[in-house]
Amino acid sequence: MRQILLVFRAVILSVTVLFIVPFFAWAQSPVTIEVKTVLASSEGNNLDPRLSEMADELKNLFRYTSYRLLGSDKLTLKPHQTDELSLPGSRRLQITHRGISNQRVELHLKMFKKRKNIFETKIRQNKHSSLIVGGPRYK
Repeated sequence: MRQILLVFRAVILSVTVLFIVPFFAWAQSPVTIEVKTVLASSEGNNLDPRLSEMADELKNLFRYTSYRLLGSDKLTLKPHQTDELSLPGSRRLQITHRGISNQRVELHLKMFKKRKNIFETKIRQNKHSSLIVGGPRYK
């Protein structure tokens, strides 16, 4: 089986933002997902050098002036497999690989704060596309 690489960036602004970028799509292949957690604020004018590849996108989408990488995680999911990542603010992000259909990766995303489901969506992504989803404030 070939692996599919997804870049999944969770940006903690005063909201949580999720970027998903599938690079390859092969039917029923596992996907590798990278989750980047970023703290953004309007204090200062700093850009973490580890975020340089997404600097233009962040600056065009948001009015924040400072972005700092808080963490980065990778996980690999087989079709119909679920995994969960910890996010700041006692949050957890659950990602389920629902399969690949018509060259699109299908994912089910859920975010929890403690035991409460605070966000849920299903997405289908073409390769090299991005998805941005706003979520709850952080601090």
